[in-house]
Amino acid sequence: MNAEDDDFNGEGARPSSLIPVHKLATRDPMHDLQLLRDVAIINERVRRELGPMPKSRGNNARTDSETRENNSMNLKIMPSVVALGALVAGGAVAGQLGALPSPIEDRGYPKFQRYASVQLGAGTECIVGASSDEDGLNQRPRVRLSRGNAELWRRDIDIPSEYYAGRATHCLQRGGSVYVLVQIDTQSQSSLSQTLLRIVRMKHGDGAIEGWADLEVPGTTGAYSAWVTGGIGNFRIMGDSIAITGKYRYLNADDVQAFSMNVASGLK
Repeated sequence: MNAEDDDFNGEGARPSSLIPVHKLATRDPMHDLQLLRDVAIINERVRRELGPMPKSRGNNARTDSETRENNSMNLKIMPSVVALGALVAGGAVAGQLGALPSPIEDRGYPKFQRYASVQLGAGTECIVGASSDEDGLNQRPRVRLSRGNAELWRRDIDIPSEYYAGRATHCLQRGGSVYVLVQIDTQSQSSLSQTLLRIVRMKHGDGAIEGWADLEVPGTTGAYSAWVTGGIGNFRIMGDSIAITGKYRYLNADDVQAFSMNVASGLK
């Protein structure tokens, strides 16, 4: 691993994306844009499922049947809005990230932020980071494998749709498999978000998913946010396991604590 990768290529891991912090006194324009986007998504889902809202006839002139129909529509819409809003604002506990992730072809997102570049041997290089749209939103973990100037494959890794963003931060090879550490933010608002950890095993030849595991910090008893920074020393092979070293903080406390764990390399 390159020396500069110990600090994520000089850009840093951006504490705001990895460690929940107290809400700032100043407005966050990116957060405002994300909230507007979330509202637009909710409105679009409601329109698709329940149809457009009734148009006003002007002068508040409505028949009894129209009033009953509108009231019925409102009763149908409210649970959907509440449920969808809960997905946007709700948190989650580590180890409950949902369905098996899948590698997909490059989404074509124009932006890519590199977190690390690792030499795997035999001239191959693993580059991990996050792809995003032009506004820096919709961040998803991306993995690239290359040899010299030739790109062997490029894959985005899905994260659960109800969560906000994810990034691939560490990479190593064991045998014919590439192991990638993925860090997932549950919400856009950093003071409420958890960062959850997932390890994904990918086939060296084509990036196909071979196994995965959601990681829980040993000994934790409540909702927390965990993160792994630094270089190869914090994500490394140790015997038949992968050793991971990082830090975590309970959401209702300010103390940052260290953790370490070993994960069996034979992920299912």
